[in-house]
Amino acid sequence: MHDGILIGEGVVLDARPASFATRALGALLDAAVTVAVAFVVLLLLGLGLDSLDERWLRTSVIVLVVLFLVVAPAAVETLTRGRSLGRLATGTRVVRDDGGPVRLRHALIRALLGVLELWATAGGVAIATSLSNARGKRLGDMVAGTYAIRVRGGKGWSVPLRMPPELAAWAATADMRRLPDGLALAARQLIDRAPRLAP
Repeated sequence: MHDGILIGEGVVLDARPASFATRALGALLDAAVTVAVAFVVLLLLGLGLDSLDERWLRTSVIVLVVLFLVVAPAAVETLTRGRSLGRLATGTRVVRDDGGPVRLRHALIRALLGVLELWATAGGVAIATSLSNARGKRLGDMVAGTYAIRVRGGKGWSVPLRMPPELAAWAATADMRRLPDGLALAARQLIDRAPRLAP
């Protein structure tokens, strides 16, 4: 069994699952941001809430809870392709099991189950399921078909790159731009394996 993601062309992508501690730190940062923004919004709306009757007050609270715990996290995850403030800070991203970016469907499932496993149980269910899964998936990840990967902190180059003398003149005039991530990974892996390949 490989650690990466096997794509349709038979190529294994190097996508390492994020550690439990990294995921927990990202979740705590996201929760802190959510609570802080909700507090500010409630303070701003609090001035007008005392004039509402009890039914409208209950309705407003339900709408705000759904907005902050389901709609906002799902929208952020969808629009940023699996990132959030906590994940940006910890260098992680949520991807589908096949390595693709999460869509609204995945983000919505994760957010809906997150209300139960993260907020209602103070993270107890998420901790238990994450620690018992090889990829660190929480219940929302299992149902949505997603998991968190590390996008920073990968292994360094094992073989230093050297400029062949015969290409020095060409390299001085070449217009070098950033390679697409997939091509850069394939080139790095080829360079790492080059000493073991037969000519």
